[in-house]
Amino acid sequence: AVDGLLVIDVENDPFDPHGAWIATSPGDRANTILHTSDEGETFELRGTFPRGTLLERVVPAPSDPMRVYASGVVLATATEPRRAYVWRSSDGGRTFDATEIPLIDVDRTDYGERNVHVLGVDPTSADIVYARTVRRITDMMEERLLRSEDGVSVRPADIEALAAWEPKAEPSREIAYTPARTLLQDFTGVPCVVDLAAMRDAMRKLGGDPKKINPLTPVELVI
Repeated sequence: AVDGLLVIDVENDPFDPHGAWIATSPGDRANTILHTSDEGETFELRGTFPRGTLLERVVPAPSDPMRVYASGVVLATATEPRRAYVWRSSDGGRTFDATEIPLIDVDRTDYGERNVHVLGVDPTSADIVYARTVRRITDMMEERLLRSEDGVSVRPADIEALAAWEPKAEPSREIAYTPARTLLQDFTGVPCVVDLAAMRDAMRKLGGDPKKINPLTPVELVI
């Protein structure tokens, strides 16, 4: 947590080696976009979103230090359906313009699209952003399996099994899922760091190379 806020996404600042962008979604308070320039020692509040908004991503443009994108949804109310948006800032995250992304069959629980994720910003043009709508959690899992398929830890049969998954069926095989990144807060992150240090020490005592003991995926530790 950052000052009691639930961190949803963290992205490195491409223009500041000590900087990062943070999206928070505390649930009972306004969602916010924060920025740090000192590796998390202090945080500056940039953008604020009204209650009912659930942020999912914050993505800075690699070609423009003032351009920042965010994505997420505004929850349904008694009179309005759930709506998905990509928000664009041209002043360093202080104000955002919203573009609604249509969701298909949003009211269906079996197939309806539930959210939109900004995947990235074109490295040569801050005006080109890539996003995709998401139906269910397995949408993202299928994409991760496709990106991780190596014929060993993730095989084509694993991807086919997930694509044919039936929610009500009895589980018959494990999912060879590899996350893109692991985000840890201090309570769970510090023990992981201690475990890595202990394994490296054991590798050194056995005469091996301790540099081989590393996480398989990028890890962000927020303290």
